[in-house]
Amino acid sequence: MRPASESTRSSGSAGAWLGAFVLLALALRWPLLSRSVWFDEACMSHQRTGSWEQLLATLYVDIHPPLYVTFMHLWNATFGDSALSMRTPPMVCGLLGILATYWAGRRFVGERAALVAAALLAVSPAHLWYSAEARLYSPMVLSALLAVGAWHRLLHGEGGKRLWLLHALNLLVMITLHYYLAVYVLLLALLGPALRRGLTREAKRLLLAHGIALVLLAGFVGLKLAFGHFERSQGYMRDLTGAEVLPLFAGWMWTGNVFGALAPERAALGDALQLGATALWVVLALLGARGIARARRERP
Repeated sequence: MRPASESTRSSGSAGAWLGAFVLLALALRWPLLSRSVWFDEACMSHQRTGSWEQLLATLYVDIHPPLYVTFMHLWNATFGDSALSMRTPPMVCGLLGILATYWAGRRFVGERAALVAAALLAVSPAHLWYSAEARLYSPMVLSALLAVGAWHRLLHGEGGKRLWLLHALNLLVMITLHYYLAVYVLLLALLGPALRRGLTREAKRLLLAHGIALVLLAGFVGLKLAFGHFERSQGYMRDLTGAEVLPLFAGWMWTGNVFGALAPERAALGDALQLGATALWVVLALLGARGIARARRERP
């Protein structure tokens, strides 16, 4: 897949729109920063990671790679562990994620659709909540978006040494942030040769970089299996069946299931609103797929 024909530069109005989206996103997220801290967020506080001994004990049993807990240990030592302080890094990552959505998206669907995607992320209930939660999920979204945007540019010989370095650093962030991000690292490595219809020089370099990242992750997992406690149970998660795929994407990821939270006497209204939102999601997904297919046909 080559870049969308209109994506080589941004129009002057795109910056203004993005600035407006970021300000809107900040206005929606700011009131949530003062909420009471809940259990998972408390795991990022001095109570759990205040001393080096506590940090090492947490890393020994933590179900995630070590980056975010270590970062929060250093962050709290510098800025304190108030609710506002602990939630500031995820909020900043959430706002940057809006810009990264545009930066990555215009490579595939052009400027207009990328701006729409950035606007939708700015008001997304799920992203709004994660941006105001002292956990690693908002940074995960940002790192994945940056990886997609950088990967596509590097695959087509753009960006130079600086982008290669930034992409390599981001790969290290991904494998030390959350195990699920390894899926992105692997898929992007495999998609390179497929999209370029062969092992071009750029595709080979990306395969090597992503392969090294995955080997490093495998080494860490092996060490933790040998010398630490590696939690592999997922008892807190229900099975993802085929019937739940659409509600996952068109419900939780699209509306945050907010319509299901209406009062019982308004349950029928909530169901109707969610049905309409699901239909809109399907229409937009089909339009997006058609737009990508059309852009590919129009490229030389």
